[in-house]
Amino acid sequence: MKRLAPLLFILLSVPASGHVLSNARITLTLADPAHGQTSTMDRVDSIAWKSSTGDTVADYVSNGGAAKCGDPSEFFGQSYGDVDGTTLQMVTQGAAARWTSGDQFHGTSQTRGGDACATLSGRTSTAYTLFAAKTHNNMIKVVRTFTFSKAARDQAFNLRAYAPRLSLNSYNSVMYSTSASTAFRFPVSDCPTACVRADWDGRWFAVDGGNFHGIGMLVIRDPSSTAPATLDGDFDSFSNSNVTSIVLTRPVNGWRGTVTETEYLCFYDPETWSLSRQGDGQLPKGCALP
Repeated sequence: MKRLAPLLFILLSVPASGHVLSNARITLTLADPAHGQTSTMDRVDSIAWKSSTGDTVADYVSNGGAAKCGDPSEFFGQSYGDVDGTTLQMVTQGAAARWTSGDQFHGTSQTRGGDACATLSGRTSTAYTLFAAKTHNNMIKVVRTFTFSKAARDQAFNLRAYAPRLSLNSYNSVMYSTSASTAFRFPVSDCPTACVRADWDGRWFAVDGGNFHGIGMLVIRDPSSTAPATLDGDFDSFSNSNVTSIVLTRPVNGWRGTVTETEYLCFYDPETWSLSRQGDGQLPKGCALP
C-alpha cells in the first residue's frame, strides 16, 4: 500500500475534464485543463450542440491569443471594459474562482477577485443553467452578478457583461432586433474596434454564418436586466473571433454596488429558426424564455 499511495495522490490531483453541464442537446465545458489553468472557472472551452438533423456542431468557441497566467488572453466568458487596453476587468485571464456544482444542469463560478495578471475591479458570480424541457433545451441561461470594489469607481469604461467569443471563420455576421421589429445584419469585420449599434432595441442579437438560413448562436437579454446597455459589434484578431457583446453603460457616479445581468445563449439551425420565424420576429424553437 505504501508504494501505491503516491500514485493514488497523483491521480486524485489531476482534474478530469473541466466542469461539464449537459442536457439532451447541449454539452458545455468550462475550465478544461487541456485549454488553460483550472482556476479560471468562467472560461468556456467548448460548446457542443446537437442540431435538428442529429449532427453535432462544436465550432462555436474561439479562445486564443498569447497565453497569460496560464490562460489564453482572449476567451469565451470574459467580462472587461469596452475599449482595448482597458483597466476595468472583472473576469479575465488568471482570475481565481471557486466552482460549485448543482447537478448536470447547474453550476456556479465565484470569481473572488484574485488575479495573478491584473487588478480585478470587484467580484463576479456567474450561474449557468441548462434545461430539460423542449421549449428551452437549445439554450444556456447565464446570470452574472457584479459586486464592484473601490478600484472600479474611477474607471471611465463601459463593461462587456458577458463576452461570447465565436470563430470568425464560421460566424462572421451579426443580426440584431430593432424597434421596427426587423432584423438588421452587418459583417463584424466592419468593427475592428467596438462599434455601437445605435438602433438595437435591447432584445437579442445573433452571431451567424453570414446568410439567412444558417447555423448560429442567439444572445437574448432577459427583461429583468434593466441596466442601460448597448450592443457593440467587435472582432478580435488575436483569437480570430467575433466577440460582439451586450455592453453595460457606466453609471454617472461610477461603478458601485451590485449589478445583475441575465442573458440566454440559444443555438439554432434552419429547422429551429426558419426564415418565416425570423420574418415574424419569433425566437427559434427551443429558445422560449422560461
